[in-house]
Amino acid sequence: MGGYAGTLVMGLGMSMSMVWDLMVPGIAVGLLGIAGAACAWPVYQKVVRRERKRAANEIMALTAEK
Repeated sequence: MGGYAGTLVMGLGMSMSMVWDLMVPGIAVGLLGIAGAACAWPVYQKVVRRERKRAANEIMALTAEK
């Protein structure tokens, strides 16, 4: 679940708690949304590191003087 999806799920949980008077299920859904949004940054960092490592040799080759 990405950051956007986690934020939307958290908003759904807030709506369930405050608008629809479903306090316990709303809190549970909100916590799932918070967990999903919190996982987005570490996943992003891992992907960026992997892609930088993959592209490093090509970038060095393109910038090397001939």
